[in-house]
Amino acid sequence: MTLRAYLVDESGATSPTASVSFTYDAPPTVEDAPEIWEEFTKPVTVVNANYLSEVYLTSRPGGGSRVGYIFGQSVGVKVLKTSGQYSYVETTSYRGNRRIRGYIKTSRLKTITPTSPFGILVDKKTQRAYVYRNGAVVKSFKVSTGKSGYTTPSGTYVIPNRKPGFSSNLGYCRYAVRVIGRIYFHQVPGSNGNYAAATRQLGKPASSGCIRVPVGVAEWIYKNIPNGTVVIIR
Repeated sequence: MTLRAYLVDESGATSPTASVSFTYDAPPTVEDAPEIWEEFTKPVTVVNANYLSEVYLTSRPGGGSRVGYIFGQSVGVKVLKTSGQYSYVETTSYRGNRRIRGYIKTSRLKTITPTSPFGILVDKKTQRAYVYRNGAVVKSFKVSTGKSGYTTPSGTYVIPNRKPGFSSNLGYCRYAVRVIGRIYFHQVPGSNGNYAAATRQLGKPASSGCIRVPVGVAEWIYKNIPNGTVVIIR
């Protein structure tokens, strides 16, 4: 954005004095609302299982048909009711990004109370992410989530772990911070230091489900956002 300043004399005549360029990147009002930060600090109920374990919900306590699956440790579930040894919960299925309800043993659930000063909001509609720290937005940037035919599931998640990176058919993806299953925040893919192609795609869906972030930002997330941080994708 360029701001052009003018001097106005007593007669009303104006003369340009300077042009100042600056970047203004404030989130929409709704993202800046205090209630968003409250969502990052609420206890989150998850399945107490390995982060790559596929845990199925069933249509009735202890049996019936499978209604969908989620991964352990990171996926937030809403407990609707508890009866005997089973809880009836609602969450987002990993496949198809659809809301599902089903039963799971109550003993398989655990509650995480967030202690991280950070929270990350990913808005798939605008293809932007917002990093909050103690209620204030400290970073905002373009992302690329799942393209047509792929899914970046909506919901509430708790970061379980991370790794330096992984290889893809488009190049190496550095600074991989796991969100759910095999979906990560990671630097735009590239090879031999060339990230131009994937960088140009930021701001629109382009990934196979992961959340691509700009060069530099990915490293910052990897080094500064701790495990246990809540991520909201919508």
